[in-house]
Amino acid sequence: MMRKDKMIIIIVGVCLSNLIFYWNFVHKYNQRKKHMSDQKEHDLMKIYTAYDDKKWNDNDDNHEDAKNHDGNANFKMLNDSRIDNRTRKQNFGESDQTTTMTNITFNEKLEKSLKYVAPKKKDSVTIVGVHPNMSSREPQKNVFFMKLHKVGSSTVQSIFLRFADNNNLNIAIPRNGYTMGYPMPFSLKYVVSSAGLYSVLCHHIRYNRHVHDIMQHDTKFVTMIRHPVEQFISAFRQFGLGRCYPGVKTVNDFARIVPGNYSAKNCVVFTQNFMLYDFGVEPRDITNKTVIMDKISEIDNDFHFVMLTEYFDESLILLRDLLNWTTTDILYFNKMKFTSAIKKDNISQDTRDILQYKWLSGDMMLYEYFNKTFWQKAKQYGSDKLKTEVQNFRKTQKILFEFCVSDVVPGNEIQDDDLKNLYFDPYLLGYNLNQAAKKIKLCEQLATPEIPFTMKLKKKMKLLGYTGCSNKNCTNTNMQ
Repeated sequence: MMRKDKMIIIIVGVCLSNLIFYWNFVHKYNQRKKHMSDQKEHDLMKIYTAYDDKKWNDNDDNHEDAKNHDGNANFKMLNDSRIDNRTRKQNFGESDQTTTMTNITFNEKLEKSLKYVAPKKKDSVTIVGVHPNMSSREPQKNVFFMKLHKVGSSTVQSIFLRFADNNNLNIAIPRNGYTMGYPMPFSLKYVVSSAGLYSVLCHHIRYNRHVHDIMQHDTKFVTMIRHPVEQFISAFRQFGLGRCYPGVKTVNDFARIVPGNYSAKNCVVFTQNFMLYDFGVEPRDITNKTVIMDKISEIDNDFHFVMLTEYFDESLILLRDLLNWTTTDILYFNKMKFTSAIKKDNISQDTRDILQYKWLSGDMMLYEYFNKTFWQKAKQYGSDKLKTEVQNFRKTQKILFEFCVSDVVPGNEIQDDDLKNLYFDPYLLGYNLNQAAKKIKLCEQLATPEIPFTMKLKKKMKLLGYTGCSNKNCTNTNMQ
């Protein structure tokens, strides 16, 4: 009997040993399989995330380069941004007690100072903060902004960040860093989980329709595009695209060497037709005209409005009309770099032609299509009316800028810690506020860069109970 018991014990021990060995084998196999499946994602993201540690505040010198974009106070005042205090006090009727000015007082003073720019109609007066065509319908609070690269998108993004902040909206926050998995296609795993659907999403993603799954059902989808040649030149300078190709140091070198000899590459951004790439076209299809036309049709179907960088303020007026927002809602300070600090080379006409008609031909198809839809919307709004509204808006911008801003400075000369970015970039524009403006929420919001604003909203979402939900109650826990 003893011998039989020993045999049973030996057999059980062998079985357990084999079971443990098998479990370890399966566990290691699954780990290796997961590692291999994630390798492509890792390879694509490692270049991007290395740059993302530095963060991409758009080099929105696109506004300066953009044609027919004149009269913006922000741009014309960069080299002469020190505002005479005496003149400012005359304009706003300030006293020595302006440091205790409340938001209400500020708004009243601003409205008073803007009466002279209002259209003179017998039955209406236009002041800052009021949509001249305000109807009984409520302002649109659910908005998705497709943030493309090098189109002025950081400046537009700041408008949506501020709107979400002021209205306590549930804004989608990147789970890691300040993009949602870019350059991988959008997935809900890249977003901080929420107890409900999101009202606002405005950080960098590569578009696909999974984004609809987490947005409110009545969300307005908007984006901004730019002439592809100007966008490419800006990206080449900002991201150093030449380093990805041997012998390429300038944009002229790129046009001479790359097309016909090399394929497109991921070099922080995709180097060919990268507006289409950001909209979700795969590299293998980046020059496929059928796929491109299908993508343009998809964008036309999914998006309510496509803005143009070259007509930045016109775009914002039309956006205000679409969303039924106020003028205050669309005010902005530029999030851009000192253009004089960025090395520029003279771009030949041959280079522009090669880029436009060969290398970026897909993006040109996209741009030309939505350039037409933009002007159709402008015509529907009223060309003369749009021109007048833009003029009034720029006057409003100028008055606000003069009130809020003491100096436009490199990033390392910003005085207020809350207005500094979280990385050192001596060429990134920053704002020092006037003493009176430091107590004005609007001025502080306008001067806050993307990264600190995102961190602030991330904390706010948790305090409001939008995030920090349990897996069982999170809207996007099981959506991948």
